[in-house]
Amino acid sequence: MPYVSFSAKSGTGKTTYLEKLVACLKEKGLRIALIKHDAHGFEIDQPGKDSYRLRKAGVDTMILSGPEQTVQIQTHATGEPSLKQLLSEIHDVDLILIEGYKFGSQPKIQLLRKDYNETPVGNLENTIAYVANFPYAPAPGNLPVFDLNEPTEMAEYLISRFI
Repeated sequence: MPYVSFSAKSGTGKTTYLEKLVACLKEKGLRIALIKHDAHGFEIDQPGKDSYRLRKAGVDTMILSGPEQTVQIQTHATGEPSLKQLLSEIHDVDLILIEGYKFGSQPKIQLLRKDYNETPVGNLENTIAYVANFPYAPAPGNLPVFDLNEPTEMAEYLISRFI
């Protein structure tokens, strides 16, 4: 399955952009998976809830299942799984979007925002495109540059390149 990462400095607007991009891709009938890297750690269940209490009691793997969604929470005794491991666990989608992993070797699209993050971050070796809200030209390597406010253009690019 094809995958591509969106990289930028924290606070640039990756999640907001990906929300809009996912909506465009869903309009095209695509099945999308997303891996979001959070270098700071996170909690998805809330203190006081049964799942939280059981996980804090020492459960190593927690699966929450309901009529509309299922989520699995695993405690990593040996460290964070690699992106490759996470990718291997995803099935039955047309495209995997990745938010983060800026130092990885996967194909990347760099998001840039005027007066906040105007310089690409991380490992630039596999950058395939840029998204910016200002004229970013010439882009290094003459790569395509897409308008941050027009995710439909990026959706078309991803479909033509990966699907």
